[in-house]
Amino acid sequence: MVEISIGMKVMVMQNIETDLDITNGARGTIVKIVLHPDEPVVDDKSLVTLKYLPAYILVKLNRTCALQLQGLEGSMI
Repeated sequence: MVEISIGMKVMVMQNIETDLDITNGARGTIVKIVLHPDEPVVDDKSLVTLKYLPAYILVKLNRTCALQLQGLEGSMI
């Protein structure tokens, strides 16, 4: 089991897009966790055990060459 939360500091562990500095060692903060569509409704408990992996996790990078990805705030991936 892996615990994740909004506000958690994270690090990229492999090169994803080197031109945008989304590379091994890049650091950022989790700003949003979007749950799998089949996940039951989650209340405001401090700890939730998910049945499915999240659909995606948005991370605001501390440093990136990406000006802004469509539909997201600046430096979010």
